[in-house]
Amino acid sequence: IAGLFSFYNAGSGTNQSNHMYKLGPVHQGILERGSKTGSFSYLLWPCRIGAFTAVIGKHYANFDTTEFPFSYIADEEGKSVLTPAMNLLTVGTRRDSEKWSSRDRRKDSVKLDLIIFDLLNPYTVGKIMKGVKVLQELYSTASKDQEFVTYKGINIRRLLLRTSSKYYEMALKIYFGKTIVERIAQVLELKSMAELKRKLKSGNEKVTGDWIDVCGLIAPNFLIEEVLSKVDNGKIQILNSLQDELKSIFTSYNANSWTWCLNAVETKLNLKLNDWTKETFVQLIDDWKQNTIKLNNIIAKDAQKEFDAIAKIGFGIDGDNETKQKDFEAVRGTFEKNKFVNQLNNESKAIEQKASELVSLVRSLT
Repeated sequence: IAGLFSFYNAGSGTNQSNHMYKLGPVHQGILERGSKTGSFSYLLWPCRIGAFTAVIGKHYANFDTTEFPFSYIADEEGKSVLTPAMNLLTVGTRRDSEKWSSRDRRKDSVKLDLIIFDLLNPYTVGKIMKGVKVLQELYSTASKDQEFVTYKGINIRRLLLRTSSKYYEMALKIYFGKTIVERIAQVLELKSMAELKRKLKSGNEKVTGDWIDVCGLIAPNFLIEEVLSKVDNGKIQILNSLQDELKSIFTSYNANSWTWCLNAVETKLNLKLNDWTKETFVQLIDDWKQNTIKLNNIIAKDAQKEFDAIAKIGFGIDGDNETKQKDFEAVRGTFEKNKFVNQLNNESKAIEQKASELVSLVRSLT
């Protein structure tokens, strides 16, 4: 009902309402990219749900959780409760991010839909950074007697404010480190730290502000505003010209996202690139390695639930436990041999090796 949805997974019976019986059905809602609603969930518009958030139950309050991507929103005795960051840790979120690009079956060499599939990008990471700041502020001002704090219409358990912030920080270290690692890997035959820093220099400083999700295109807000201005003042008058402008933004994503990331890391460290030492690089690489492997292990543990006793209900009909186990393994396989789990384990091993190689490279520079 009058909503904006992107890469959305709707549970059966999902419903919303946009009528408050005053001025008519005039309200709308936004579920940002990757959101999910559980079976027979309900939302009362107006409402905005942060990216990659799962909504369970029925919600009769109006709230805005855009600053808390990768979260759970649950109905607890009629109260809408947000658990920030927890959807970062699930196998479902990881699989969703991978299956979108793999299901892109467009054959034409010219793709008119300009889609950025990255799970962590300047848009979602920018939201995370704002979320961390809000959680820290809420924690510092909340009374220890409070069970919940309220923010923009949603309730958050006070005791989870620091935990959620910690998981968001983990995501930041993964994104920053991964982006830097990929950038260093593009630079070959380095001999000195000065040369490394020179080749890591960023580009257009204007892209370091807020980014937005424009129907799948992750882009700096100011670039989209420039396009709108050209349409408004008549510089863009035909559809092909508009498509060319948007395509230019799309093709510059890697360069612009690097500039945004570098600025974000400099701000986080309170240290400009020129002042980074070998140990700065080593720490960023090690943070990426440790936190990515930690997250992979958490996700693998979540995947293991698909192989527990509850998951085996319905197998081995009229047989004993041994028959049930054999039937389950014949259909579903085992946790140890699961393709997705092995992919996680192999990725962790590759990260260990890549991190070791890059640390050695950085330490060898003059």
